Amino acid sequence: MQLLFFEPMYEGMTSDMYIDQISKFILENQLDVLHLPSPMSFPYPEVFNSTRIPPIRTVATVYDVIPMMYPDVYLANESSRNSYDSHLRMLQHPHRLLSVSEWTRQDLIRMGFQPGQIVSVGTGPDEGFYRLPNTTLDAVQHLLPANHPFVLAVSPMDFRKNAERLVEAFARATRDLAQSFQLLLVGPVTSEVANRLSQMAADHGRPGSVHCLGHVSKSQLLRLYNLAHVVALPSLYEGWGFDVLNAMQCGAPVLTSNSTSIPEVSGATVFHVDPLSVESISEGLRVLLTDPLLRSHLAASGLQRADQFRWQEVANKTVAVYRDLMREIPSLPRQAVELRVETKVHLQPNRYGVVRRGKYTRNFVSFNLLELPSDANIKRAVLHVPTGSKAAVVQLRLIKSGWSEKGLRRRAPGVRTPVIRIKRLARRPGKECTWNCTVLARKWRRYSLRNHGVMINGAVRRRPTLAVTFYRTVTTYR
Repeated sequence: MQLLFFEPMYEGMTSDMYIDQISKFILENQLDVLHLPSPMSFPYPEVFNSTRIPPIRTVATVYDVIPMMYPDVYLANESSRNSYDSHLRMLQHPHRLLSVSEWTRQDLIRMGFQPGQIVSVGTGPDEGFYRLPNTTLDAVQHLLPANHPFVLAVSPMDFRKNAERLVEAFARATRDLAQSFQLLLVGPVTSEVANRLSQMAADHGRPGSVHCLGHVSKSQLLRLYNLAHVVALPSLYEGWGFDVLNAMQCGAPVLTSNSTSIPEVSGATVFHVDPLSVESISEGLRVLLTDPLLRSHLAASGLQRADQFRWQEVANKTVAVYRDLMREIPSLPRQAVELRVETKVHLQPNRYGVVRRGKYTRNFVSFNLLELPSDANIKRAVLHVPTGSKAAVVQLRLIKSGWSEKGLRRRAPGVRTPVIRIKRLARRPGKECTWNCTVLARKWRRYSLRNHGVMINGAVRRRPTLAVTFYRTVTTYR
């Protein structure tokens, strides 16, 4: 079995360009299976419903569907909802979905995916987290606001990490203890959130005991895990529980939730609490902070549990899915058919500004037709000029270095092109004037002029746009 990576540069790439590149990659390498390791962050979810990609067995890995569980938090605006919905629709097309936990698999089934389509393969450890037996507080002293033992938590800005309940529970659990503890929250955080969490601790009798450290390096986080009295992770929802496994690998006693996928990771080697109950979290912290024998037992058993997770096992399960697909779909006929596809785009100006003010307001605007696909054939090009409130005559004057006969001849000597130097558009105050410039646009496209511009006399309400309809011949598969 041979593994090939397709790693395009997404910056500036359109979905058409991606389809062309992935199709070429599939055909040149005669791929049997295409695996999408992170489909929910894929920039072009619509392309996998396209017949323009050669037929191929597809597999996608799903980590969680947390935004669907808390849409008011993670899908708060229409744009994010539409994007997430389009990615969920994309998951209908792969032949197999690989889930990182049985909990995520069941989530997908509850959402309507077919049970036979989904295989739970688990995941492996982050080898950057491990036990450091000789580490002392000196290694992270510069990070600690106070020289006290600490409870460690992560990602205070993420709603599902349950920071507010944890802070209240910590304050309740430690305010009457003889030994002084501090709660360290690691991860990016705004000053507003940090101040609110600190005030919550003060309101419950522990002022100055909660500290947001912000971003720390991975090596610093490794030492914090190793030195923590307790790692508290009462998460509301996890697709797998990577933070729990990281802490267990470091030999830290862990307090975490008894829900979602976390028990699959932790087994019986952590102190489970109800993440929705401040009282449950508080009691768990109190027990762990006052019972050194229990902490030692959980630390040792957590290390043993973490050692059971192996990437080799994940790889074996994944390869088994590939082989099953090869047996289930022994061949994929690829009959190529060429089609003429028509597309319309609205180009935005690459240069725009007021050049001179006189009797009329004069604006310069230009467009770069090289933004179109290299094989595009222009069918129609129309300049749209939003006019101002006054009933002034809008005039277009072709500039010398762009949309002019002189400019074309300088670029391509011998060309003969009729050019209208001044175009008077209708009086349409507060509306829009249009100019059909198809013939010229084809010339600009042909001779690769980068800046095709006009001077506009008259009130312009906002930036003009150039609507270009073009067709190209594409290969599709049936």
